[in-house]
Amino acid sequence: MKKIYFEPVGRVHTIHRNLLAHPPHGYRFVTDVTRWDALLAPILRSNLLYFHIHALVRRLFPIHLIKSRLERRMRRPPPDVAMTYSWGHLVSRREPWVLEMEWIHQLTDYRIKDFFRYKQLIEEALASLPCKKIICWSEFNRRHIEANLDTKGFADRLAVVHWAVPAKKFAKQFDDGPVKLLFVGSANVPGEFDEKGGGTLVEAFKLLRQRYPDLHLTIRSDVSEEIRRACHQIPGIRLLEKILPPEELEREFMSADVFVLPGHTYYTAFVEAMSYELPIATTNIHANSEFVEDGVRGLLIRPSKRVQYYVRDLLPDFDAPTYSRAIQHPDPAMVQDLTEKLSTLIDNQDLRRSLGRAGRWEVEYGKFSVERRNEKLKRIFDEATGSPARA
Repeated sequence: MKKIYFEPVGRVHTIHRNLLAHPPHGYRFVTDVTRWDALLAPILRSNLLYFHIHALVRRLFPIHLIKSRLERRMRRPPPDVAMTYSWGHLVSRREPWVLEMEWIHQLTDYRIKDFFRYKQLIEEALASLPCKKIICWSEFNRRHIEANLDTKGFADRLAVVHWAVPAKKFAKQFDDGPVKLLFVGSANVPGEFDEKGGGTLVEAFKLLRQRYPDLHLTIRSDVSEEIRRACHQIPGIRLLEKILPPEELEREFMSADVFVLPGHTYYTAFVEAMSYELPIATTNIHANSEFVEDGVRGLLIRPSKRVQYYVRDLLPDFDAPTYSRAIQHPDPAMVQDLTEKLSTLIDNQDLRRSLGRAGRWEVEYGKFSVERRNEKLKRIFDEATGSPARA
Protein backbone atom coordinates (compact mmCIF):
# COMPACT_ATOMS: atom_id res chain seq x y z
CA MET A 1 0.00 0.00 0.00
CA LYS A 2 1.57 3.27 -1.13
CA LYS A 3 0.88 6.59 0.56
CA ILE A 4 0.16 9.76 -1.42
CA TYR A 5 0.58 13.08 0.34
CA PHE A 6 -2.46 15.27 -0.43
CA GLU A 7 -1.62 18.99 -0.32
CA PRO A 8 -4.48 21.44 -1.01
CA VAL A 9 -4.02 25.09 -1.86
CA GLY A 10 -6.27 26.10 1.04
CA ARG A 11 -9.50 24.44 2.10
CA VAL A 12 -10.26 20.91 0.99
CA HIS A 13 -12.91 21.11 -1.73
CA THR A 14 -16.00 18.90 -1.46
CA ILE A 15 -15.02 16.90 -4.55
CA HIS A 16 -11.68 16.06 -2.93
CA ARG A 17 -13.29 14.63 0.17
CA ASN A 18 -14.70 11.94 -2.12
CA LEU A 19 -11.24 11.43 -3.62
CA LEU A 20 -9.61 11.06 -0.21
CA ALA A 21 -12.28 8.60 0.94
CA HIS A 22 -12.12 6.51 -2.26
CA PRO A 23 -8.48 6.35 -3.48
CA PRO A 24 -7.18 4.14 -6.31
CA HIS A 25 -6.49 0.49 -5.53
CA GLY A 26 -3.18 0.06 -3.73
CA TYR A 27 -2.96 3.70 -2.59
CA ARG A 28 -4.18 5.83 0.26
CA PHE A 29 -4.01 9.57 0.83
CA VAL A 30 -2.41 11.04 3.93
CA THR A 31 -1.97 14.54 5.30
CA ASP A 32 0.41 15.88 7.89
CA VAL A 33 -0.44 18.75 10.23
CA THR A 34 2.65 20.94 10.50
CA ARG A 35 3.21 24.08 12.56
CA TRP A 36 2.41 25.99 9.39
CA ASP A 37 -0.98 24.23 9.16
CA ALA A 38 -1.67 24.89 12.85
CA LEU A 39 -0.98 28.60 12.28
CA LEU A 40 -3.39 28.75 9.32
CA ALA A 41 -6.12 26.53 10.82
CA PRO A 42 -8.18 29.33 12.47
CA ILE A 43 -8.22 31.24 9.18
CA LEU A 44 -9.22 28.20 7.12
CA ARG A 45 -12.08 27.32 9.47
CA SER A 46 -13.66 30.78 9.42
CA ASN A 47 -15.48 32.00 6.31
CA LEU A 48 -15.16 35.59 7.52
CA LEU A 49 -11.41 35.38 8.03
CA TYR A 50 -10.56 33.09 5.13
CA PHE A 51 -12.35 34.91 2.32
CA HIS A 52 -11.77 38.47 3.56
CA ILE A 53 -8.07 37.96 4.24
CA HIS A 54 -7.74 36.09 0.98
CA ALA A 55 -9.42 38.89 -0.97
CA LEU A 56 -7.15 41.52 0.60
CA VAL A 57 -3.86 39.67 0.30
CA ARG A 58 -4.34 38.43 -3.26
CA ARG A 59 -4.44 42.05 -4.42
CA LEU A 60 -0.84 42.43 -3.32
CA PHE A 61 0.76 39.23 -4.60
CA PRO A 62 -0.12 35.80 -6.06
CA ILE A 63 -0.86 33.80 -2.92
CA HIS A 64 -0.73 30.39 -4.56
CA LEU A 65 2.75 30.98 -5.95
CA ILE A 66 3.99 32.45 -2.66
CA LYS A 67 2.55 29.41 -0.88
CA SER A 68 4.64 27.02 -2.97
CA ARG A 69 7.79 29.03 -2.24
CA LEU A 70 7.14 29.32 1.49
CA GLU A 71 6.32 25.67 1.86
CA ARG A 72 9.54 24.67 0.18
CA ARG A 73 11.09 25.17 3.61
CA MET A 74 8.10 25.24 5.97
CA ARG A 75 6.47 21.95 4.99
CA ARG A 76 7.93 18.46 4.84
CA PRO A 77 5.75 15.54 3.77
CA PRO A 78 5.87 12.41 5.93
CA PRO A 79 9.03 10.41 5.15
CA ASP A 80 7.20 7.29 3.95
CA VAL A 81 5.04 8.84 1.21
CA ALA A 82 5.63 7.94 -2.42
CA MET A 83 4.53 11.22 -3.96
CA THR A 84 2.73 14.56 -3.38
CA TYR A 85 -0.68 15.23 -4.90
CA SER A 86 -1.06 19.00 -5.21
CA TRP A 87 -4.43 20.68 -5.60
CA GLY A 88 -4.15 24.09 -7.25
CA HIS A 89 -0.52 25.10 -6.68
CA LEU A 90 3.02 24.30 -7.77
CA VAL A 91 5.33 22.25 -5.56
CA SER A 92 8.83 23.72 -5.18
CA ARG A 93 10.29 20.87 -3.12
CA ARG A 94 12.51 18.32 -4.85
CA GLU A 95 10.12 15.38 -4.74
CA PRO A 96 7.82 13.65 -7.24
CA TRP A 97 4.47 15.40 -7.49
CA VAL A 98 1.37 15.60 -9.64
CA LEU A 99 -0.76 18.70 -10.03
CA GLU A 100 -4.54 18.88 -10.26
CA MET A 101 -6.14 22.20 -11.22
CA GLU A 102 -9.24 23.66 -12.82
CA TRP A 103 -7.75 26.71 -14.59
CA ILE A 104 -4.11 27.46 -15.40
CA HIS A 105 -4.28 30.90 -13.74
CA GLN A 106 -5.42 29.20 -10.53
CA LEU A 107 -1.65 28.86 -9.97
CA THR A 108 -1.50 32.65 -9.56
CA ASP A 109 -4.75 32.86 -7.59
CA TYR A 110 -6.78 33.59 -10.75
CA ARG A 111 -5.07 36.95 -11.35
CA ILE A 112 -4.55 37.38 -15.09
CA LYS A 113 -1.73 39.91 -14.85
CA ASP A 114 0.19 37.71 -12.42
CA PHE A 115 -0.30 34.72 -14.68
CA PHE A 116 1.39 36.46 -17.60
CA ARG A 117 4.07 37.90 -15.31
CA TYR A 118 5.02 34.45 -14.00
CA LYS A 119 4.11 32.44 -17.08
CA GLN A 120 7.70 31.35 -17.76
CA LEU A 121 8.17 30.26 -14.14
CA ILE A 122 5.01 28.12 -14.40
CA GLU A 123 6.17 26.54 -17.66
CA GLU A 124 9.54 25.71 -16.14
CA ALA A 125 7.96 24.16 -13.04
CA LEU A 126 5.57 22.00 -15.08
CA ALA A 127 8.42 20.87 -17.34
CA SER A 128 10.71 20.06 -14.40
CA LEU A 129 11.63 16.47 -13.64
CA PRO A 130 9.75 16.25 -10.27
CA CYS A 131 6.43 17.18 -11.91
CA LYS A 132 5.08 13.86 -13.16
CA LYS A 133 1.55 14.67 -14.34
CA ILE A 134 -0.88 17.58 -14.76
CA ILE A 135 -4.44 16.46 -14.13
CA CYS A 136 -7.19 18.40 -15.92
CA TRP A 137 -10.87 18.14 -15.01
CA SER A 138 -12.01 18.14 -18.65
CA GLU A 139 -10.87 18.10 -22.26
CA PHE A 140 -11.84 21.77 -22.33
CA ASN A 141 -9.33 22.50 -19.57
CA ARG A 142 -6.62 20.62 -21.42
CA ARG A 143 -7.23 22.88 -24.44
CA HIS A 144 -7.25 25.89 -22.14
CA ILE A 145 -3.76 24.97 -20.86
CA GLU A 146 -2.43 24.25 -24.35
CA ALA A 147 -3.74 27.60 -25.60
CA ASN A 148 -2.08 29.65 -22.86
CA LEU A 149 1.24 27.92 -22.17
CA ASP A 150 4.14 26.65 -24.23
CA THR A 151 3.62 22.96 -23.46
CA LYS A 152 6.49 21.48 -25.46
CA GLY A 153 8.25 20.50 -22.23
CA PHE A 154 5.23 18.78 -20.66
CA ALA A 155 2.59 18.08 -23.33
CA ASP A 156 2.77 14.34 -22.57
CA ARG A 157 2.06 15.02 -18.90
CA LEU A 158 -1.42 16.47 -19.48
CA ALA A 159 -4.11 13.98 -18.49
CA VAL A 160 -7.89 14.36 -18.27
CA VAL A 161 -9.48 12.83 -15.18
CA HIS A 162 -13.14 13.76 -14.79
CA TRP A 163 -14.85 14.41 -11.48
CA ALA A 164 -16.44 11.42 -9.83
CA VAL A 165 -18.73 10.74 -6.89
CA PRO A 166 -19.73 7.39 -5.37
CA ALA A 167 -22.85 5.79 -6.81
CA LYS A 168 -25.96 6.36 -4.72
CA LYS A 169 -27.79 3.27 -3.45
CA PHE A 170 -31.40 4.32 -3.83
CA ALA A 171 -34.30 3.86 -6.21
CA LYS A 172 -35.47 7.13 -7.73
CA GLN A 173 -39.13 7.72 -6.86
CA PHE A 174 -41.34 9.24 -9.55
CA ASP A 175 -44.84 10.58 -9.10
CA ASP A 176 -47.34 12.72 -10.93
CA GLY A 177 -47.26 15.52 -8.37
CA PRO A 178 -45.93 19.07 -8.81
CA VAL A 179 -42.48 19.35 -10.41
CA LYS A 180 -39.70 20.41 -8.04
CA LEU A 181 -36.70 22.41 -9.27
CA LEU A 182 -33.49 22.48 -7.22
CA PHE A 183 -30.73 25.12 -7.20
CA VAL A 184 -27.72 24.53 -4.94
CA GLY A 185 -25.12 27.21 -4.29
CA SER A 186 -21.55 26.55 -3.25
CA ALA A 187 -20.77 24.81 0.02
CA ASN A 188 -17.15 25.96 -0.35
CA VAL A 189 -17.30 29.61 -1.44
CA PRO A 190 -19.96 32.09 -0.20
CA GLY A 191 -21.40 34.81 -2.41
CA GLU A 192 -21.68 32.86 -5.66
CA PHE A 193 -25.45 33.18 -6.16
CA ASP A 194 -25.07 35.53 -9.15
CA GLU A 195 -22.21 33.60 -10.73
CA LYS A 196 -24.23 30.40 -10.50
CA GLY A 197 -27.14 32.05 -12.27
CA GLY A 198 -29.48 32.29 -9.29
CA GLY A 199 -30.96 35.60 -10.44
CA THR A 200 -31.62 34.19 -13.91
CA LEU A 201 -33.47 31.24 -12.39
CA VAL A 202 -35.60 33.43 -10.11
CA GLU A 203 -36.70 35.54 -13.09
CA ALA A 204 -37.47 32.41 -15.13
CA PHE A 205 -39.42 30.93 -12.22
CA LYS A 206 -41.67 34.00 -12.11
CA LEU A 207 -42.67 33.32 -15.71
CA LEU A 208 -43.00 29.58 -15.19
CA ARG A 209 -45.33 29.98 -12.20
CA GLN A 210 -47.81 31.76 -14.45
CA ARG A 211 -47.94 28.65 -16.63
CA TYR A 212 -47.49 26.06 -13.86
CA PRO A 213 -49.17 27.35 -10.66
CA ASP A 214 -48.04 24.35 -8.59
CA LEU A 215 -44.37 24.46 -9.63
CA HIS A 216 -41.84 24.45 -6.76
CA LEU A 217 -38.28 25.76 -6.51
CA THR A 218 -35.86 25.09 -3.66
CA ILE A 219 -32.83 27.42 -3.44
CA ARG A 220 -30.01 26.27 -1.17
CA SER A 221 -27.65 29.23 -1.19
CA ASP A 222 -26.58 32.30 0.68
CA VAL A 223 -28.23 35.35 -0.92
CA SER A 224 -28.31 39.13 -0.69
CA GLU A 225 -31.05 40.97 1.20
CA GLU A 226 -32.58 42.04 -2.13
CA ILE A 227 -32.83 38.45 -3.36
CA ARG A 228 -34.13 37.30 0.03
CA ARG A 229 -37.02 39.79 -0.15
CA ALA A 230 -37.78 38.85 -3.75
CA CYS A 231 -37.89 35.12 -2.99
CA HIS A 232 -40.23 35.61 -0.02
CA GLN A 233 -42.67 37.42 -2.32
CA ILE A 234 -42.79 34.67 -4.97
CA PRO A 235 -45.12 31.72 -4.24
CA GLY A 236 -43.48 28.34 -4.66
CA ILE A 237 -39.91 29.34 -3.70
CA ARG A 238 -38.34 27.75 -0.65
CA LEU A 239 -35.13 29.46 0.44
CA LEU A 240 -32.51 27.61 2.52
CA GLU A 241 -29.61 29.94 3.27
CA LYS A 242 -27.51 27.86 5.64
CA ILE A 243 -25.22 24.98 4.71
CA LEU A 244 -27.22 21.80 5.22
CA PRO A 245 -26.00 18.64 6.95
CA PRO A 246 -25.25 15.92 4.35
CA GLU A 247 -28.35 13.89 5.14
CA GLU A 248 -30.64 16.93 4.71
CA LEU A 249 -28.99 17.96 1.45
CA GLU A 250 -29.37 14.40 0.23
CA ARG A 251 -33.11 14.54 0.90
CA GLU A 252 -33.34 17.69 -1.23
CA PHE A 253 -31.58 15.98 -4.15
CA MET A 254 -33.66 12.81 -3.81
CA SER A 255 -36.98 14.68 -3.79
CA ALA A 256 -36.15 17.02 -6.71
CA ASP A 257 -37.15 16.50 -10.35
CA VAL A 258 -34.75 18.88 -12.14
CA PHE A 259 -31.39 20.35 -11.12
CA VAL A 260 -30.99 23.92 -12.41
CA LEU A 261 -27.68 25.82 -12.45
CA PRO A 262 -27.74 28.46 -15.23
CA GLY A 263 -24.39 29.93 -14.20
CA HIS A 264 -21.40 31.50 -15.92
CA THR A 265 -18.80 28.79 -15.41
CA TYR A 266 -18.88 25.05 -14.69
CA TYR A 267 -19.39 23.22 -11.42
CA THR A 268 -18.68 19.96 -9.59
CA ALA A 269 -22.35 19.92 -8.54
CA PHE A 270 -23.29 18.57 -11.97
CA VAL A 271 -21.87 15.14 -11.17
CA GLU A 272 -23.51 15.13 -7.74
CA ALA A 273 -26.89 15.90 -9.35
CA MET A 274 -26.41 13.12 -11.90
CA SER A 275 -25.76 10.64 -9.11
CA TYR A 276 -29.31 11.37 -7.88
CA GLU A 277 -30.74 10.70 -11.36
CA LEU A 278 -31.62 14.35 -11.97
CA PRO A 279 -31.75 15.92 -15.43
CA ILE A 280 -29.77 19.17 -15.51
CA ALA A 281 -30.49 22.57 -17.04
CA THR A 282 -27.38 24.74 -17.34
CA THR A 283 -25.49 27.15 -19.59
CA ASN A 284 -23.52 26.09 -22.66
CA ILE A 285 -20.24 27.63 -21.48
CA HIS A 286 -16.72 26.38 -20.69
CA ALA A 287 -16.78 22.58 -20.13
CA ASN A 288 -20.51 22.30 -19.45
CA SER A 289 -21.35 20.47 -22.67
CA GLU A 290 -18.73 17.87 -21.72
CA PHE A 291 -20.50 17.12 -18.45
CA VAL A 292 -24.10 17.85 -19.41
CA GLU A 293 -24.34 16.64 -23.00
CA ASP A 294 -27.28 18.50 -24.50
CA GLY A 295 -30.31 16.28 -24.99
CA VAL A 296 -28.54 13.31 -23.36
CA ARG A 297 -27.99 14.18 -19.68
CA GLY A 298 -29.73 17.56 -19.63
CA LEU A 299 -30.56 20.67 -21.64
CA LEU A 300 -28.23 23.60 -22.31
CA ILE A 301 -29.18 27.26 -22.63
CA ARG A 302 -27.31 29.89 -24.62
CA PRO A 303 -24.80 31.99 -22.65
CA SER A 304 -25.28 35.71 -22.17
CA LYS A 305 -23.96 38.04 -24.86
CA ARG A 306 -23.48 40.65 -22.14
CA VAL A 307 -20.81 38.66 -20.30
CA GLN A 308 -17.18 38.57 -21.44
CA TYR A 309 -16.42 34.91 -20.75
CA TYR A 310 -12.84 34.92 -22.08
CA VAL A 311 -10.18 37.61 -22.23
CA ARG A 312 -8.09 35.51 -24.64
CA ASP A 313 -7.54 31.88 -25.59
CA LEU A 314 -10.23 30.34 -23.36
CA LEU A 315 -8.90 32.31 -20.37
CA PRO A 316 -11.66 33.71 -18.10
CA ASP A 317 -11.07 36.78 -15.94
CA PHE A 318 -13.31 36.35 -12.91
CA ASP A 319 -11.90 39.55 -11.35
CA ALA A 320 -12.79 41.83 -14.26
CA PRO A 321 -15.25 44.58 -13.18
CA THR A 322 -17.15 44.14 -16.45
CA TYR A 323 -17.65 40.44 -15.66
CA SER A 324 -18.78 41.11 -12.08
CA ARG A 325 -21.25 43.80 -13.15
CA ALA A 326 -22.67 41.75 -16.02
CA ILE A 327 -23.50 38.65 -13.95
CA GLN A 328 -25.32 40.71 -11.30
CA HIS A 329 -28.17 41.44 -13.69
CA PRO A 330 -30.03 38.58 -15.40
CA ASP A 331 -29.90 38.70 -19.20
CA PRO A 332 -33.50 38.62 -20.54
CA ALA A 333 -32.37 36.40 -23.41
CA MET A 334 -30.98 33.83 -20.95
CA VAL A 335 -34.14 34.07 -18.84
CA GLN A 336 -36.30 33.39 -21.89
CA ASP A 337 -34.17 30.47 -23.07
CA LEU A 338 -34.11 28.94 -19.59
CA THR A 339 -37.89 29.33 -19.31
CA GLU A 340 -38.37 27.45 -22.57
CA LYS A 341 -35.96 24.63 -21.68
CA LEU A 342 -37.49 24.17 -18.24
CA SER A 343 -40.98 24.15 -19.79
CA THR A 344 -39.85 21.28 -22.02
CA LEU A 345 -38.69 19.32 -18.96
CA ILE A 346 -41.79 20.14 -16.90
CA ASP A 347 -44.14 19.06 -19.69
CA ASN A 348 -42.29 15.85 -20.54
CA GLN A 349 -41.90 13.42 -17.65
CA ASP A 350 -40.45 10.72 -19.92
CA LEU A 351 -37.72 13.12 -21.08
CA ARG A 352 -36.86 13.97 -17.47
CA ARG A 353 -36.51 10.30 -16.67
CA SER A 354 -34.38 9.43 -19.71
CA LEU A 355 -31.98 12.35 -19.13
CA GLY A 356 -31.74 11.55 -15.44
CA ARG A 357 -31.05 7.85 -16.06
CA ALA A 358 -28.35 8.67 -18.62
CA GLY A 359 -26.59 10.90 -16.10
CA ARG A 360 -26.84 8.33 -13.33
CA TRP A 361 -25.40 5.64 -15.61
CA GLU A 362 -22.33 7.81 -16.27
CA VAL A 363 -21.80 8.18 -12.50
CA GLU A 364 -22.27 4.49 -11.77
CA TYR A 365 -20.46 2.96 -14.77
CA GLY A 366 -19.20 5.67 -17.12
CA LYS A 367 -16.66 8.48 -17.21
CA PHE A 368 -17.89 10.10 -13.97
CA SER A 369 -17.68 6.87 -11.97
CA VAL A 370 -15.21 6.40 -9.14
CA GLU A 371 -14.05 3.19 -10.82
CA ARG A 372 -13.18 4.95 -14.10
CA ARG A 373 -11.51 7.84 -12.27
CA ASN A 374 -9.45 5.49 -10.13
CA GLU A 375 -8.34 3.45 -13.14
CA LYS A 376 -6.85 6.62 -14.61
CA LEU A 377 -5.36 7.77 -11.31
CA LYS A 378 -3.79 4.38 -10.64
CA ARG A 379 -2.01 4.48 -14.00
CA ILE A 380 -0.80 8.00 -13.23
CA PHE A 381 0.35 7.09 -9.72
CA ASP A 382 2.04 3.86 -10.87
CA GLU A 383 3.97 5.77 -13.52
CA ALA A 384 4.86 8.63 -11.19
CA THR A 385 6.07 6.39 -8.36
CA GLY A 386 7.95 3.99 -10.58
CA SER A 387 6.02 0.74 -10.02
CA PRO A 388 2.46 -0.54 -9.59
CA ALA A 389 1.08 -0.41 -6.09
CA ARG A 390 -0.38 -3.47 -4.40
CA ALA A 391 -3.15 -3.53 -1.87
